[in-house]
Amino acid sequence: MMMDKLIESLRSRFAVLLQAMQPSDFQRTFTSPTHGVMTLDMALQRFDWHGRHHLAQITSLKERMGW
Repeated sequence: MMMDKLIESLRSRFAVLLQAMQPSDFQRTFTSPTHGVMTLDMALQRFDWHGRHHLAQITSLKERMGW
């Protein structure tokens, strides 16, 4: 599927970016409109959890619906 290739490409580029960063970069802060001031490290942890949460929701729905 074209969407699968797009998502994989974005994930790959994101991984390259993160691997190029220094450990201190992850302690930099920014202000989230919904969560306030947070470090990049915390934002990445939330991003990871959020993705796994949605995947679990989709998997559960597929099982319930027999897809």
